[in-house]
Amino acid sequence: MMSSRFSKKDFSSANQVIPPLRECLAKRSEDGSHGMTVEDHCRLVGWVAERLVARLPEPTRKLIPDGAVTLAAAHDVGKVSPGFQARILGTNQCGYEESHAVISEAAVRKFYQANGMGHQGWAVIAGLHHGDRSEPLADTVGKYGGPGWSELRQSLIDKLIKDFGQLPNESPSAVFTFLAGLVCIADWIASDENLFPLGCPIGDYRNQIDKILDNLGFLWPTPQQNLTFEQLFRFPPNSIQTATYNLADDRALLVVEGPMGCGKTEAALWAAYRLMTSGRNQGLYFALPTRLSSNLVYHRVVAFLRTVFGASMATRLLHGQAWLYEFLQQSSEDQPGMLAGGEEFLPGRSWFSPAKRGLLWPFAVGTVDQALLGTIQVRHYFLRLFGLAGKVVILDEVHSYDVYTGTLIDALIEKLLNLGCSVILLSGTLTRSRRQELGVCIEGSAANTYPLISRIDGKTCTPECPDRVKKGVHLKKVNPQNETFWSDLESYLKKGAVVLWVCNAVATAQAYYCEAQSRLSFVDVDILHSRFLPWHRSEKEEKWSKQLGKDCSKRDPGLFIATHVVEQSVDLDADLLITELAPTDMLLQRMGRLWRHPRDRRPLAKAECWLIDGDCHTAQSGKEFCDRLGRSAHVYAPYVLWRTAELFVDRADLQFPEDVRSLLEATYCDPQSDDPEWVSDLYHEMEKHKKKLRNIALTFQSSYVPVLEDEVSALTRYSSFPTEDLLIIKRESRHEHGYEICLLDRQEPVIWQPPKRNLTVAARLHSNLVTIPSYFVKNISSQQPREWVEKHLARNTIVVCWKEDGSLETLDGQSTRLRYSLEWGLHCEDEKEVVSDGNNILAWC
Repeated sequence: MMSSRFSKKDFSSANQVIPPLRECLAKRSEDGSHGMTVEDHCRLVGWVAERLVARLPEPTRKLIPDGAVTLAAAHDVGKVSPGFQARILGTNQCGYEESHAVISEAAVRKFYQANGMGHQGWAVIAGLHHGDRSEPLADTVGKYGGPGWSELRQSLIDKLIKDFGQLPNESPSAVFTFLAGLVCIADWIASDENLFPLGCPIGDYRNQIDKILDNLGFLWPTPQQNLTFEQLFRFPPNSIQTATYNLADDRALLVVEGPMGCGKTEAALWAAYRLMTSGRNQGLYFALPTRLSSNLVYHRVVAFLRTVFGASMATRLLHGQAWLYEFLQQSSEDQPGMLAGGEEFLPGRSWFSPAKRGLLWPFAVGTVDQALLGTIQVRHYFLRLFGLAGKVVILDEVHSYDVYTGTLIDALIEKLLNLGCSVILLSGTLTRSRRQELGVCIEGSAANTYPLISRIDGKTCTPECPDRVKKGVHLKKVNPQNETFWSDLESYLKKGAVVLWVCNAVATAQAYYCEAQSRLSFVDVDILHSRFLPWHRSEKEEKWSKQLGKDCSKRDPGLFIATHVVEQSVDLDADLLITELAPTDMLLQRMGRLWRHPRDRRPLAKAECWLIDGDCHTAQSGKEFCDRLGRSAHVYAPYVLWRTAELFVDRADLQFPEDVRSLLEATYCDPQSDDPEWVSDLYHEMEKHKKKLRNIALTFQSSYVPVLEDEVSALTRYSSFPTEDLLIIKRESRHEHGYEICLLDRQEPVIWQPPKRNLTVAARLHSNLVTIPSYFVKNISSQQPREWVEKHLARNTIVVCWKEDGSLETLDGQSTRLRYSLEWGLHCEDEKEVVSDGNNILAWC
């Protein structure tokens, strides 16, 4: 028989009887036999919050105001309301407010007001704990149940204060969002009926909470003390690594500038080791610009952490395709997972996304975007900040971001420092002005040195550059339209040279690849860019790593054509670099691929870089200059390209690292008095665009912006181009019990039996998915939805069939402008010039 305590009651306005607190339910079993009162649920959340706070790093724990646990306990007092009680009991809500979060905020706000307490802004946390917030009305309004229900809520707050102490009574500070994350997580855990089954006395749970938190993964392991650099990395430290370690003697913002290959990754990890073993920080997040660079660094960080914390230490990989990477790796390692649960952990809820909860883990590697979502008004943005609080956060390749993402990074750094983090920035090069924007001001001659290790308090160290990254590069201007270019290239290849050719756009790389194939049939010519299917690109990257990587002792000559994906991805070592004009810092990154590793014999006497600039420095107008640049003018800011062209036009040699700082400062300077007038126009266009990007970034941080969904609307990178996901298959057919899909990946067909999702099917399909500009498929009419697509891919994914001639058709036989070549990837037959706002690298380049 159903307990009367959990049976249905009538909350209609005509018959309303305000129940006692012991009959107000927070949750109820489907058959009504068991439930948990709001009072018990609030108390349980408070207990969980207490234990979570106790596990925080001491420096972070000191930031939390008195009363934080009480606020966590009071977050759900709004469930003491006729609308929520009617909903949970399945009766008519009669127009009462159903959202308990907004009522909770109103109730907590009223308590502050009624008791003469200031700082009622803390009440917002109660209204925010489900990820978004509505502006509350007065707690006594009829929609919330009127004065009687309001008094009942106030009595519950009084009880919670007796249990946990007074509510926070100081001004909401920089830890406001961190505290919102604490409340959210405590509520999520306490709401999980797998962890806290209904029907048990609430007091039975209190002593189980620590064990439950251990099982969930809220553990801070103890690092091994006094490990040397050699013990951590198996080789001795260089001067840059030692200097970084020495400056990491306290929590701070630390900037490490040094050339590619100087060991910045190990420098940052060694500094992190010092900060963690000294107790100044706990945990680590290593943030990188791309998924690919995250995948590559992940294994290095895992090895480091296992040395420090033991072989069983779990490390998370965090980016949008991390699950696919881990699946394809088919790792046998036991990485314990965090349990799902709570109100938000229902099928289909975005909160179930691993990326959203991944930052809660002590150690993770991933894209910077996962952290940047803590600065934007997205659902549960505060959860990410809670996950990062007190950790060492390493941001790699910070020079590679445009103004939009850079503005978000500035905001992130400020929040992290306020939350007791140490932030280590790694960069090939930073201008003096960019360093100052980050809050690091350096006086005197040290500001012009390179490499440079600097700290937010002005302390610096100017270590000697390791000998192995010192080099001279011979520069030469070339034009692929001239026959001498091809004859010289042929001569170098016949000498045994390994040549890397970097283009600024996919279409340009494909065009040069086709021409090189026809002219240089005697040598291996290959191409790599982002418009290969993931399985195809992975095969190519593996091949390139073997032929151009550190461990290749006997190298065959070859021409390797790529886009900027090689700037921050596979480990490549070339004898000769051919590159289109790009901003100086990008050119320096590309030159970092020259003579990267020591080799006994080289076919060239000196590292060489051939620069393709289209003689753009002789242009007489801005239009002529951009026309000569071609697609590059839509990928990078024309003003920056002009300054770069002027710097390199008569330059025959470049010395690493001596010339790096002066070249960079000269590139990102204001217009000079002897510049043509049209150059000043390009500068003002760039500044106008930068201001636009900065304002957009600031807008998305504003609390007045409607809350966005992480995966759909939130922007951590800016592009004026929309994109689409394109799935390429060979064919689909009905199977005996479902569907059979044949793919291009040379494996057995995928067989899916409805209705359940299948991880293997999802992984195979995602491995045959490529992102393209929307205008490539603008003429394709809407497709009939396929059940197997909707179950495993984004709803708007476009599916096309590959034909033997490389052409792509829709599932209903509609022809497209697209082709997919097993040699050089996807292309659009009449691809137009790329149009962009300039100043940002397009996602598909």
